[in-house]
Amino acid sequence: KSIVACHGDYCTAEEFIEYDYEIRIQKIGPHLRCFKRRSMNWKGNVGNASVNEDTECTALFKRWIDEASTIFGGLDICALDLVHDSKSDEFKILELNGTAIGLVHRHEMEDMNHMRDLVIAKMSQLYQTTAVPIEVEEKKDDAVEETDNEKNTDDQALLMAVAKIRALEKDKENLVQQAQQKKDCLIM
Repeated sequence: KSIVACHGDYCTAEEFIEYDYEIRIQKIGPHLRCFKRRSMNWKGNVGNASVNEDTECTALFKRWIDEASTIFGGLDICALDLVHDSKSDEFKILELNGTAIGLVHRHEMEDMNHMRDLVIAKMSQLYQTTAVPIEVEEKKDDAVEETDNEKNTDDQALLMAVAKIRALEKDKENLVQQAQQKKDCLIM
C-alpha cells in the first residue's frame, strides 16, 4: 500500500538529486547577493552542520533571479534556491521564496536597511503629492510589463527616499549631539 492508496488526494514524486552544495540567490530591490551552502545533512537547510559563504553572482544567476522575480506581477524581495548536481555538474532550480527569505546574520543589518529603503521608496511613490505618469505596456496574456519610464520613476523614488532617510539619520545624530552638549553643560 502507498500513501496515495490511503487518501483520495494526489501526490507528486521527483528524482532525488545527489548534490554537493546549494546556491541561494537573494534579491532585495536592486540588490543581489549569492550564498553557497554545504551540509552533511541530506536536507541542507536544517541543522547546525551547514557552512554558508558568500559567492559570486554570475550572469546566469542574475538572469534566473530577474526572470523569477517577475512572477505575480513582480517580487521586490525574493530568493531562488538551487542545487548543484554533482553528477551532471549543472544547477537545478529547487524553489522560489517570496518575502520569507531569511537573512544571513553577517549581512542582516545591511539587508534590513535595503528593505527599509525599498518600503519607503514604494510608499513615497504611492503617496507622492505630484502625480508621475506611469506608462504600462500590455502583453497578450494581460500581464503588466514594466516600461523604461516606470523603471526610471522607481529608481528616482528609491534615490529620493534614500536621500530623505540619510537626511533624517543626520538630523537625529545632530539632535543627539546637541542633547549631549546640553547635558555636559549642566554637569559642569
